[in-house]
Amino acid sequence: MVDSSNRKTLVVITSNYPCLANSEIFIEPERPYWKGWKEVVIYPARLARVNIFSILSPLFNKEFYKEISILFKSHKFSFHNLSRAFYMLAKSTKIFSEISFIIKKRKLSNFIFYSYWLHSTAITAVRLQRKFGGAAISRVHGIDLYEERSGGYLPYRKFLFENLDAIYPDCIKGQKYMQQKYPLYKDMFTLKYLGSNDHSVAAFERQRDRLNIVSCSNVIPIKRIQLLARALATVDFPVKWIHFGSGSALESLSEEVALLPENISATLAGFTPNSDVLKYYKMHNADVFVHCSETEGMCVSITEANSFGIPIIAADAGGVCEQVFTGKNGFLLPNDFKIEELAEKLSYFFNASDEEIAALRKGAREVWETSFQAEKNFTEFNNMLLNWEDAPRRS
Repeated sequence: MVDSSNRKTLVVITSNYPCLANSEIFIEPERPYWKGWKEVVIYPARLARVNIFSILSPLFNKEFYKEISILFKSHKFSFHNLSRAFYMLAKSTKIFSEISFIIKKRKLSNFIFYSYWLHSTAITAVRLQRKFGGAAISRVHGIDLYEERSGGYLPYRKFLFENLDAIYPDCIKGQKYMQQKYPLYKDMFTLKYLGSNDHSVAAFERQRDRLNIVSCSNVIPIKRIQLLARALATVDFPVKWIHFGSGSALESLSEEVALLPENISATLAGFTPNSDVLKYYKMHNADVFVHCSETEGMCVSITEANSFGIPIIAADAGGVCEQVFTGKNGFLLPNDFKIEELAEKLSYFFNASDEEIAALRKGAREVWETSFQAEKNFTEFNNMLLNWEDAPRRS
């Protein structure tokens, strides 16, 4: 139990949430479980517009010069990496200034500073903790986790590892990556899954004369949606495919979709509010969810599809192997899968018996129930933060 006279203030630092629709949608299911706090402050970093003071601030911060030294010693020094380190610290200075103003104006106290990303927001959490006390923790996902996805360099790693109280990867693969890459700090990294809400199992009445496919992601090169379109171009059975999401590659994808044969009915729905996507899963007969992304942390769209009992075909990237199990709830393809492999699995879903499909749908729901229930995961995480002083440091 938390002493009501000593309740804490939770300060959550995001990149965009809740300012941008469909940005950081994985935070939305967690928000209702931030209970028991004296106050909860959510600050999206995008609100912090750098000014002349924050732009110049790295020149007067010893951590910037320490980072330059690290760049030279690791043979990663370049103007590009230097500018990234400079801007990240400048951005953090502005976020720090804005949140400090809120804290003083509202006379807040007794803090947990919770960064949703291991970049400028996490640097800010450390700086706030140094000024106001409390604890500073961060989640870490994909783009902020794997150095290989960022040109081999992520700024201020040493600073963050030595000053945060704990770091929480959202998948086992990410946790192992960090423990192996940074063995001196291996005790910092503890798995904490995200989750999705329970909207109950989707209504489903199988249509044997057509395969109903759904996919949901940004339409950008690393998501490789075009591979699904190319696989569909090779199948000889009727398909209805709808994709939710937009992005820089939408025009080129539209051109490929326009060339699909007559047996393929494809709809590119573009930007769609997450609530509408979930309603579609609930009300329509989706036989399979397909995800072709080349890189991932933990894929929220797969978690959501699993929760409705929709089987998955996905490329093995990041934590996807913890969400998709071949034969249980779908098929996990190699990351560099061939078009023919995807087409073969789509054909399986069209030709499989009702009993086989029912088993995969049951398996999908079981995967979600076992590891990705929002209520369970976020309640446990929230309680851990509420009782932070009673918990071992960095556990």
